[in-house]
Amino acid sequence: MQIRLRRAASVWTTFKEQFFVHITNAVTTTTAVVSTVSSTNSTRLASSTNPTSSTSSTSTTSSTSTTIIPNFPASVAVSATTSNYYGTERVTLSCSTTLINVTITITLQKIVGARYTGMFNSFPDGSMSESHVDNGAEVIYTWTIVKGQTIGPNSSPYKAVAQFDLIGTSQPTSGDTYT
Repeated sequence: MQIRLRRAASVWTTFKEQFFVHITNAVTTTTAVVSTVSSTNSTRLASSTNPTSSTSSTSTTSSTSTTIIPNFPASVAVSATTSNYYGTERVTLSCSTTLINVTITITLQKIVGARYTGMFNSFPDGSMSESHVDNGAEVIYTWTIVKGQTIGPNSSPYKAVAQFDLIGTSQPTSGDTYT
């Protein structure tokens, strides 16, 4: 399963997220399918002011985009908690089928001097590897399924949590991303 989550900062008010998700499980691959539907509406106009009536037709075509996710086998939620000295960001994954490919990335912007202090997950022991990179501008936390492992729905929901220290000032999380 590959989770691609991106929180759009332009629409961020409280905890509104925009997610892009692609799921691969042991049986099928499920992706969001975008389809465009066109419809044509005809209107007939009749004139009653003249004894001989005249009729004219007009046509309007409109397009509608619809996102369809049939039998979607997982749901994803994100949350963040910060104080002046400590913060966490969490991705929660609930699944109803066995997952064979999972990668979760949380990218934390270092706006007020955030510093990596740890990371953990609630996936089955030995099924996920964890790593982090601090490049000076951001801390990138990554969880990846270990090759050959699968994650079943029996212990779902699962969590991946990024932990960080702050320097006495609460840090906004609106610029952080989840992939």
